[in-house]
Amino acid sequence: MKTLLTYFIALMLASQLYAQDSDRQFTFSGFADVYYAYDFNKPLNNSRQYVTQAARHNEFNLNWGYLLAEYSAKRVRSSFGLQTGTYVQYNYAAEPNDLTRLIYQANAGVKIKEGIWIDAGIITPHTGYEGVASIDNEIYTRALGTEYTPYYLTGVKLSAALNDKLDVTAVVVNGWQIIAETNNAKSVGVNLQYRPTDELTLSYGNLIGNEQPGFVGSRKVRNYHNAWIKYTFNPKFHAVGSFDYGAQELVGSANRGSFVMAMLIAEYTVSEKLAIGGRVENMRDDDEILVNTSGGGFNLSTFSMTGTLNVADNAKLRVEAKYGSDANAIFLSQEATTHDDFFLLVGSLAMRFTK
Repeated sequence: MKTLLTYFIALMLASQLYAQDSDRQFTFSGFADVYYAYDFNKPLNNSRQYVTQAARHNEFNLNWGYLLAEYSAKRVRSSFGLQTGTYVQYNYAAEPNDLTRLIYQANAGVKIKEGIWIDAGIITPHTGYEGVASIDNEIYTRALGTEYTPYYLTGVKLSAALNDKLDVTAVVVNGWQIIAETNNAKSVGVNLQYRPTDELTLSYGNLIGNEQPGFVGSRKVRNYHNAWIKYTFNPKFHAVGSFDYGAQELVGSANRGSFVMAMLIAEYTVSEKLAIGGRVENMRDDDEILVNTSGGGFNLSTFSMTGTLNVADNAKLRVEAKYGSDANAIFLSQEATTHDDFFLLVGSLAMRFTK
């Protein structure tokens, strides 16, 4: 921990050395998302199952907070960030090293030519519509298609803005949302984002690689694909549709299983200060490739409504009501009873600053 803090402080001090150079720039940013969630199932140990966002019941807590230092020059760039919060506690639980769980980003990049960069290290993912920062999304909680696909990757990323309409990204990474390698294989993926008009954005991405832990043994190649489309009907209303599909050879079997996720988001801007958003979604993982429910399979549908108050240019106050229902009774309460649905109320204040 002391090593990470020393590196972070060194980056901040180094910014003073480059302040006079117009080609070199240091920025320092931070983010905090504080929430209170009430799940009417009253989950066991106050731990909400199958999520990493708003993961604690009946608590005021920090969902996600980070401090990020970024350096950019004409041909190089770098970023290093530290993080904490219940999102980190739940989403990074599988990382074997306590220190790596604290790292939000740690990467360095080189510009090959105008619009083309290679970045290496702990990087943001290249697939999916929603991001981890709630302030950037229409709905406070994340969709299942976001929760069960990578929030972070470790490896090399090539990003190219080919023109003002088309961006292309390619990655070679250790694997599916991991920092430390768990086998001898690497995963590869691409993303194409196309904006034919100002109103329409189309995106396709994939990630393909062996997800069987162990340096000796069988391979379990996962093929994952994501596509989303966003259309802005007018300055006050837009909608997003997203679809995810994955397939993988099952552990202990030669058979292949699959998972499917789909969602639809719409947001209406009532005024400069107020917006209302809604999301419907379904995730089906009968073979429990991504979700472990102890044998019953996973087939969850949810409906969410979020009211957003823009209290400042860099801060949002939000209230969300969310209902979910599964084909099986997979939600465990404090009384050790199980439920096939849940109802959640959550409030949040999220703020970002940049210096």
